[in-house]
Amino acid sequence: MNINLVVWVLPIITRNIYRKIHPGASKGAIDLAGLLPAFPLLSFFGNLYYTDVLSTTLVLSCYLFAIKKSYKLSALVRL
Repeated sequence: MNINLVVWVLPIITRNIYRKIHPGASKGAIDLAGLLPAFPLLSFFGNLYYTDVLSTTLVLSCYLFAIKKSYKLSALVRL
């Protein structure tokens, strides 16, 4: 499950957060933001501690929904 979150879900979330924070960013910068979850630290500890990747995904999801002003969805993800 952790590898799926690191490979599929976290890059999408980080790209969307970067797009919201930097609306005029280039495609290369957005692609680079999608690579951040693949850094060795998160990948290594994702295999070592099974809850870290899921908690990071949920926190970033809450942050993304809060930036989009979707506060109810952010609260639901937090639960």
